[in-house]
Amino acid sequence: MIAKSMEMPWYKGPPVLEQLDSFHHENTSETYPFRFPVQDIYKFTELADERRIMAGTILTGKIRVGDEVVFLPSQKRTRIKTIEEFIHL
Repeated sequence: MIAKSMEMPWYKGPPVLEQLDSFHHENTSETYPFRFPVQDIYKFTELADERRIMAGTILTGKIRVGDEVVFLPSQKRTRIKTIEEFIHL
């Protein structure tokens, strides 16, 4: 794991931890277009509430209230009215 072993003289690569440390994390959080796989849709019907809340995880990009989004494959478009976050305790 941290040093080469005499038990494996045939292995010419770096130790595991050295190899892991050499990986570079690609910054994708805001450099690519917004991608948000929808995992569930919540619709509230009490008191004539017509909101629909899309639940999922943002993979790349960013959005702001007022931004237009396109749902694929339907090509339906809408504007972001609110951004809500669910916190698991």
